[in-house]
Amino acid sequence: MATQALTDRYAANLYGVLSCYDRIIITGTLPGACYAGGMTSFLYAKGIRIFDYARFAEPLRERIRQRAQDVCAAAGVEIEHVSKRH
Repeated sequence: MATQALTDRYAANLYGVLSCYDRIIITGTLPGACYAGGMTSFLYAKGIRIFDYARFAEPLRERIRQRAQDVCAAAGVEIEHVSKRH
């Protein structure tokens, strides 16, 4: 599957584009999984018990984390973890 820029993929929904931005926050909802019953149904359809969710999600989380580290290392960018705790 070819990689497509977000600005190309969602061009019809964008009203402008900032250049030289250093971060982006994407928000939205997943209608089928944004409430407990929906997420339970989704996991059940995939053959995953709700109590096994953490084990199911761990390899995905690690793949995302590793990819982010690889991209940052290639770009010479340091990852800074920011805590919301006060």
